[in-house]
Amino acid sequence: MFTVNAAGAKLTPTLFIDLYHRAKKLAPPRFLTLRIHPDRYKELYALAEIPESIQIGPTPGPLGRQIVRVACIKPPLGVADGIAIQLDDKADPSKMVFEIHGIAEMIVDNLLT
Repeated sequence: MFTVNAAGAKLTPTLFIDLYHRAKKLAPPRFLTLRIHPDRYKELYALAEIPESIQIGPTPGPLGRQIVRVACIKPPLGVADGIAIQLDDKADPSKMVFEIHGIAEMIVDNLLT
């Protein structure tokens, strides 16, 4: 088990994506559970409610030059292979705990509440 110190950071999509990928290194997502306080769940749910994501990147353009383009892409709808969420009223709102079969494997501590 290890702890990630968020150092008072606000939960952002970039931070959660980083934490998600770290947790996936422990085990496949279908074996993981994220134990969080209901208020933290509401915050995470609000982050996930984007209708489209913005992507920017270089593409080949006329005469072989590179052009940077921007596009709005609809996010995928499938979350079947994601991490299960378990709401816990007794959980500390400043923490998120990634568990495997009920055993804490990664604790994210000191999130801004």
